[in-house]
Amino acid sequence: MSGIPLRLILALSLALGCAAPALAQRWNIDSSVEVQGTLTNNANYDVGAQSEGDLIFSVRPAVSFSREGPRLRVAGAASLNALWYVDGVQTNRVLPQANILANLEAIDQLFFIEAALRANQSVLNPFLPTSAADSTFNQYTYVQGRVSPYLEGNVGNNWRYLVRSDNSYTYSTQTNAQLDNAYYGQHVAEVVRVARPLGGS
Repeated sequence: MSGIPLRLILALSLALGCAAPALAQRWNIDSSVEVQGTLTNNANYDVGAQSEGDLIFSVRPAVSFSREGPRLRVAGAASLNALWYVDGVQTNRVLPQANILANLEAIDQLFFIEAALRANQSVLNPFLPTSAADSTFNQYTYVQGRVSPYLEGNVGNNWRYLVRSDNSYTYSTQTNAQLDNAYYGQHVAEVVRVARPLGGS
């Protein structure tokens, strides 16, 4: 958590804080569990006499949720991929994944806040053995958050304006300077004429 930019945490907290009065309204939630068993004679991805067999269970609980109200829209999903090696040929592990998108109309028909969060943990190379359960060896963690405040509205009947600031923050355990604790911003201001049918004013 300490590697995730403080600005991202504060911005997401502010967006959720503004949305707090609407959070008590109705949510649609679906859940599922997928279980799979695999019996293999090469659980350690080795060759010849070095290969070891094992029974591998994969359990993937997942939840998806959504809410669409007059001011707040939220949609997202989260899951866990739990791998259990019965004979312990490799280390058991749990790999989380989540994806959330929210849009809040903070000021009626004028000021909006869009926020997104994507996080996942995966194995970098399935052909390498894993170490202790609490080790990050051969594991890749990626977290990206985006906060986009924007103004949007109409000027008269023929013009529409947009002023938007997209701010993306990325945290990664990969040794890539372009991804680790990186910030990306895109800022737009535009005024466009609304297309009208032929014969319209």
